[in-house]
Amino acid sequence: RSSSAAAGGRQREGRPGGAGRRKGITAAKRWGLLRHGVSRLPNLFVFLETAVVFTLHFIAHAWLSAGVILEALASASSGSADAVLYRRQLGAMFYDGLLGSLQALLTLLHLTSGPILSDNSWVGLQRLALLYSQSVTFLYVTSVARWKRWSLSRSAPPLLHLLAYFAAPWCNLSVWLVQLQEGDHARGGRIWMDLLVLTALFGVRAWAFGAQGLPREPRASRTILQRLLDAAVLGSLVAFIDAVFFRNPWLERRRNWKYVLCAANLAWPWLLLSDIANFFKRVARKSARSVRRETKNGGSTGS
Repeated sequence: RSSSAAAGGRQREGRPGGAGRRKGITAAKRWGLLRHGVSRLPNLFVFLETAVVFTLHFIAHAWLSAGVILEALASASSGSADAVLYRRQLGAMFYDGLLGSLQALLTLLHLTSGPILSDNSWVGLQRLALLYSQSVTFLYVTSVARWKRWSLSRSAPPLLHLLAYFAAPWCNLSVWLVQLQEGDHARGGRIWMDLLVLTALFGVRAWAFGAQGLPREPRASRTILQRLLDAAVLGSLVAFIDAVFFRNPWLERRRNWKYVLCAANLAWPWLLLSDIANFFKRVARKSARSVRRETKNGGSTGS
């Protein structure tokens, strides 16, 4: 009896609180938008953002590859020296977007037919595509800032410049953010492996495309020591970014905050779109005018 009375007492003590809690649940919370609509907004936001990111990533790289191929085919009938150099510039653009294009294609296959690569291989490919695109964009912008001589008398359309050296790395970063998972910093090899692969990629790029891989070139030939110093600076910068940002366990543990960061990355270029477009337009047009004028005047060999 005493145990049953105690149990009854606990039930009676618990009823007022439970009843109060139930009374606190209003009809709007039980059946309204607050429960059935607003509660689903985070998942809807993540779905829409991921869909937008993957779509932009695929369109940017498909547009870049198709544009480069069409431009190369249009100039294939000409065997002049300028046409050959122009095709080398187009080849450099295609090469610079190759890892991102491969990633976009594998993402499409993953969404339609299942995983193609293991987790380690996939994380490694994502990181390499991002590091390479960021590095080559850094080289592109610094060549414009450092040197005065333009490398070609005919430049690719400004849109291809924008796609290769802004849209592609921008989309690569967005894709990396939405797919970031806890533990990715330990996957895909170590930092020295990333640096080794990037060194090989840039070595092939320099051998295959030479000065036509950048919009500007120095007037005087550069010494081996100067080239090694530039390589050391770029390698140090890449290693720092790789270690601090792309292999950051703290960022991986933020979970849903990666979608907030990705949304910010998606939003900021639209505020500066005219300035970004004008920069690449000036690079492409001024390159062609400058080299044609220099060729007409007999060239210049000053430093």
